[in-house]
Amino acid sequence: MKPLTSIRTTLLLSITLILLAFLIAAMVGLYLYQKEVLTRHAIREATEISRVMKMGLKRQMLARDPELLQGAVNEIINSANVAATFIIDAAGVVKFSSQPGQVGEKFNRDDEQCRVCHADPQRQTSLTVRTADAAGNAILRTVTPINNEAACRECHPESQRILGFLFVDYFTRETDSLIAAMLGRLFLTALITLLLISLVILYLTNRWLHEPIQLLVEGAHAIKKGHYDKQIAFEGQTEFRVLADAFNEMAKGVRENIKELNSKSFELAALYAIVKKVSETIYLEDLKAIVIDLLLEILSVDRCIVITPTIDDDLYEVIEKESGKEHRKSLIKLSDRKDLFPLHDRHVAEPFAQWAAGEANAPVLATDALSAYAPLTIRAHRLGLVIIERKAGRPLDAEGFRLFCAVKEHLAVAFENARLYTLAITDELTRLFTVRYFQSQLDVEISRYLRTGQKCSILMMDLDRFKTVNDRYGHPAGDQVLKVIGAIIKDSLRDIDIPCRYGGEEFAVILPGASEKSGRIVAERVRANLEKNEIVLESGARIAVTISIGGASCPENGMAVKETVAAADQALYAAKQAGRNSVVWQK
Repeated sequence: MKPLTSIRTTLLLSITLILLAFLIAAMVGLYLYQKEVLTRHAIREATEISRVMKMGLKRQMLARDPELLQGAVNEIINSANVAATFIIDAAGVVKFSSQPGQVGEKFNRDDEQCRVCHADPQRQTSLTVRTADAAGNAILRTVTPINNEAACRECHPESQRILGFLFVDYFTRETDSLIAAMLGRLFLTALITLLLISLVILYLTNRWLHEPIQLLVEGAHAIKKGHYDKQIAFEGQTEFRVLADAFNEMAKGVRENIKELNSKSFELAALYAIVKKVSETIYLEDLKAIVIDLLLEILSVDRCIVITPTIDDDLYEVIEKESGKEHRKSLIKLSDRKDLFPLHDRHVAEPFAQWAAGEANAPVLATDALSAYAPLTIRAHRLGLVIIERKAGRPLDAEGFRLFCAVKEHLAVAFENARLYTLAITDELTRLFTVRYFQSQLDVEISRYLRTGQKCSILMMDLDRFKTVNDRYGHPAGDQVLKVIGAIIKDSLRDIDIPCRYGGEEFAVILPGASEKSGRIVAERVRANLEKNEIVLESGARIAVTISIGGASCPENGMAVKETVAAADQALYAAKQAGRNSVVWQK
């Protein structure tokens, strides 16, 4: 970038040069005028003195005494500033002179000294001109004609109109000194005037031009460096005040735009992170934990709660987490008031009550801005309720709530996808996983063993003499029994175990990381829990149901799905042959 020239310097230099030109023109004109005035004054003075001298010499001439006349001529040069005086006759011959050596000289009209007068026929009879003497000194020469008057005609013929001329030369030193002094004073005056005016212009340009421009430049540099809160304070009602106000408005607009861009950028980054994270799983339970962790981090809240409905319209699952703590799970049954104790907090109880009643359809920010909630809904289907909360003194701002609202739509889609996937892999009656899901997950566990060496086991289970239940109590009662048995099996397993309904009255369980020993323990726990629980039918009848279980392990009994399932089936057949209500592990 080329170096910038200060507008103050440029303006000051331009004005100074223009002012200097005008001052020079004015001073030259004044000098010429004063010089002309002084010169005219000197000429008038010299002319007057010459007239007086002429009258005095005229009396001497009439006395007809040449020596007396020569003495008078000699006396004249004793006057101040008189350099020389002489008289010539009509023929141009010097008759009397203050310089004896000049007597007898003859002046010719063609001489340089004479052309001053004789070159112009309009010259007056008495003339004073500025010229130089023989030595080169500047003089004023006054030429006065001596006319042939009546008193002179006694000696001169009447026909001779002019008898001669009186020449008086005056030194111009005094006049020249005055002119030189005047020139010096004019120059000094011009210089001082120029300096003072330049200082005034410098002050004015600095006060009313440079300083405002400097403020604007500093403001622009501040904006360039990212200080978008920069404001320019300018007094006065000039155009710079309008420009400063416009700059402040521009800075405010830039600040708001940058803030909005940063907010949008953060919002997009947050949405991207959320979409990326929630797309990593399709399982609803994992999704809820991921959502809580993301909201705690991105929205910087202190507490997050996710409430989802269950297959029981009166039962809701609650997962909550406070910053720095672990996830907590609980179930809330609306019909039992004592189950509502986790929701005594008004930030949770009020939104939950409205959502459970179907009255909450849009995100809401609490009046104290310490909490907000958003219902997750797809096509009028209630998927869940998300509640965020901050501690006192840390209210949620508008940007945070806007981001929460934007996140809500993506979460609703993720929850709906997880819900649909859960429906696809879940047996409608027992709420256990389907046989297809069993096969796919077993393949995953076997592949994990091949990668990491982590073992797994499976259990194949079949209810003993279940056909008699259907035959005696009917298929609805049989379905009720299967539903209860599914719940007992699920309650007997670890969280990581995968219970499935294999078909009819058959069940299967995948035990990730379980060896034969630990698998036998789980199988025996399932068998024992089922044996000790009587099932009460809707008719009031009580029935006891037992189960036979066959187990197999990977890699001991196979390293493929079909091999491992076939081994567990053989063990199940052996349990049946051994008298039922037993656990057999494939050797």
